[in-house]
Amino acid sequence: MEYSVDNAGVYNISIVNYTLLFNETRKYFYVELLNFVQSNKRFCDIAIVGKIESCEEDADKYYSPENIATNMRETYVLYIMDGLEPCKTYTAVISVMNTLKNKIENEDNVNITTSSNSIQDVVLSIEGDGSVSVRCVYEESSTVDGCHVIFTHTTTGKKEYFNVTYDNSALISLPTNGNYTVTAYAITNMTIVPWSCVQPKEVALTITTETALDLYSSSWTDGITSSIIDNAFYVSSTIVISVLPTVVPSSQSTQSALMIVLLSTFGGLLLVLMLLIMIICSYFPL
Repeated sequence: MEYSVDNAGVYNISIVNYTLLFNETRKYFYVELLNFVQSNKRFCDIAIVGKIESCEEDADKYYSPENIATNMRETYVLYIMDGLEPCKTYTAVISVMNTLKNKIENEDNVNITTSSNSIQDVVLSIEGDGSVSVRCVYEESSTVDGCHVIFTHTTTGKKEYFNVTYDNSALISLPTNGNYTVTAYAITNMTIVPWSCVQPKEVALTITTETALDLYSSSWTDGITSSIIDNAFYVSSTIVISVLPTVVPSSQSTQSALMIVLLSTFGGLLLVLMLLIMIICSYFPL
């Protein structure tokens, strides 16, 4: 007498919902998929397995199979997949597998975007009074409260940071010349989102301070010449901020720029010296 074993069966799996969470320590996302599994076979012969697909990465991510420990014909199963990078779009694929045949019987998938979908860019400009204005550009569907902007000095590592409310700009005062890395993070429900999809900007900040002498006025009283000098010295600052180019300047252009700076400095000192001589001569005429 011959006996046959029918391994054919019905295997169904569907994604009910998912929760996307961010690991601040490791700086990646992980997704918790809640799945509904049905089968007319024993669940001891069934496992579910996950896979992450992405057009932005070279290879798919595969995850370990998990057996379903229940005697019921249908059940809910939570499956976790990690290692998802910020600002990317993935397809999470969940499959039900017949472990006796080592065969995938059915699968479901869902698209996942690890992005805040809020800030597109950060814009820097110079105001008339010489201060630096910072404004964030948002997507049309954005519901964030504003943005958190950080200026990091590339040499010292010192950070200057502040918040900008939605659709407004903020005036900032940076104390040091040099190159800065500018990053912007969304603010949602009064909380700073711990990742950013805005490309960091490398900017060069130049603060030029000019010192000069005011002109003086003379008067003639009883044969005595008196010179009145009001606000003899004043200091004015000029701020220049620009996005750094990607092309590194050649040594020749660097030397030319240095020569221009030296000549400008020498000319300024010569002007101050001439003004001082004029003042001294007015007090002590020949």
